[in-house]
Amino acid sequence: MNYPENTSHIKKWFFKSRQEIDDICLKKYNDFKEKFKTYNVSIPKYADIEKTKLYFCYQLTHFCDIKRLQPQIVECAIVLYNRFYLKEIILEYDPRILIFTCIILAIKLEGYGRLYKINEFFSDIDINLDKVLEHENVVCSSLDFELNFLYTKECIFYLKNQFLNYINKYINKDNEVKNSFENICDKIYVNTSLECLKLLENFFITFTYTPAQIALYCFINNIKINFNIVNADKFILEFITNNNQILFQKLKNKIDELHIKYKDHFDLRNTFDDENTTKQIGETLDMCIDIYDILKKKKSHKKSKKNKLNNQNSEQNESKKMASIK
Repeated sequence: MNYPENTSHIKKWFFKSRQEIDDICLKKYNDFKEKFKTYNVSIPKYADIEKTKLYFCYQLTHFCDIKRLQPQIVECAIVLYNRFYLKEIILEYDPRILIFTCIILAIKLEGYGRLYKINEFFSDIDINLDKVLEHENVVCSSLDFELNFLYTKECIFYLKNQFLNYINKYINKDNEVKNSFENICDKIYVNTSLECLKLLENFFITFTYTPAQIALYCFINNIKINFNIVNADKFILEFITNNNQILFQKLKNKIDELHIKYKDHFDLRNTFDDENTTKQIGETLDMCIDIYDILKKKKSHKKSKKNKLNNQNSEQNESKKMASIK
């Protein structure tokens, strides 16, 4: 197996450009609008839908931070959430429910299910747990049960070890300073892990950059902030690419690309607690709630018709049985 190129993460969930992802999402949006054109209901703009999607991913990570969940659980939940909304649309599935469904699934997938009692875990928020749990199968089915991911964690661990090798080779130090450098490395490791999660909130970054690229960008960014005596380019060239100049330049280009997207993402992210932004998200969500009500009525009507048909069939079968007895 050619790893990681042949993993489902890369083969099925990785795209060459944002445009490819936008095309998928925009088609779903337009199809939905066409389906609902006969209903007297306001449909939010596409841009507002995308912003709301990102906003609730931000809320997902914020909730996980409050609950002090392991970074790998949080990353799993983010990937589940973003993959689900690549396949589906917020106009049909309520993100207020889905963020918690994805968190519960992530806890289970990462093997932490026994450590949490769901009722206690969500005791401090007003949420319909039955609805949250009902959506587990919806998420898994939508993703075709492809629930194995590549994570940034392994990449960050590798980068940390390589960085320690760089320090041991190029930075002279006595034991006291050595401990200080190792503390800085630990800080870089932790900060990188947290930054990766925030960057993965971005719907498009999730699908256009590999976990390794995201981890490398965040790690280098933290080196520059916390350890500016290090030659970051030299570290990448020698300890990451093994002096492969072509690969080095490709990675540098990815880092430069991600830096622009990092700034854009954090500029937007920093507005999510503003009154104007929360008001706008609330207005978008209100329109979505009206749509959810219509969908619920349609589903209920369809179920009622199905039950009625089943009852009629049962009555007909019973009549046939009675006739055959006579």
